[in-house]
Amino acid sequence: MKPIFLIVIMFLVSCSNEIQLRTQQVSFDFPQEYISDLKSTKEQIRAHIQGEYNDEASSLFDKSWVSVLTATNNFQKELHFHVTEHQPLAFLGKGKYLTQEGRIISPGKRKEDLNIIQVTGSEEEVEDLLNFALELQKTLNFADKSILSIEHKGSGFMEAIDSLGGKYSFTKKDFRAQLERLEDYILFELSSGSIDNIRYIDLRYKNALAVGYKNMEKTI
Repeated sequence: MKPIFLIVIMFLVSCSNEIQLRTQQVSFDFPQEYISDLKSTKEQIRAHIQGEYNDEASSLFDKSWVSVLTATNNFQKELHFHVTEHQPLAFLGKGKYLTQEGRIISPGKRKEDLNIIQVTGSEEEVEDLLNFALELQKTLNFADKSILSIEHKGSGFMEAIDSLGGKYSFTKKDFRAQLERLEDYILFELSSGSIDNIRYIDLRYKNALAVGYKNMEKTI
């Protein structure tokens, strides 16, 4: 009889959760600067409470913008959910994001576009690519440019694009040396006034770099 009793209890608890959501007034508290599409996220929270996310591969916290969810019950009159959202660091393509917690999520709808870098590569190399982008960004700060995307093209060859459409080609090997050459070049070009006309810089040469402008190319 004990196994049957446990099954009945589990069934009753599941039913009570669903009945509670149907009969109680439910309210939600989202961050002031929220990312979620509120309608979709509320529906996902309801599905989570009713047990529709029944395995780790499809949990609320992987399939929505919800990072932490807490609930309070106001004397059986109102069920109140406080929502803490994921903070995305990078867009990985195909609806995936990397969060500040190092978690890869597929959250679905959002209210607006996010001003974050796009990282293209395998999930195993996302962290390394993001670190490369951050180091490159420190150098581009001298020119008041920002990195919009970085992609692993294969065989250790990477390409980044800045806010003015300029492209930067480099390799994982000897990355620090390439970065130093880029910094020296940017500091040199700042005085010329043509820094914003750069369309690509190829850093893969040993002790040199190739530069392309709008209407010309030159090698330094």
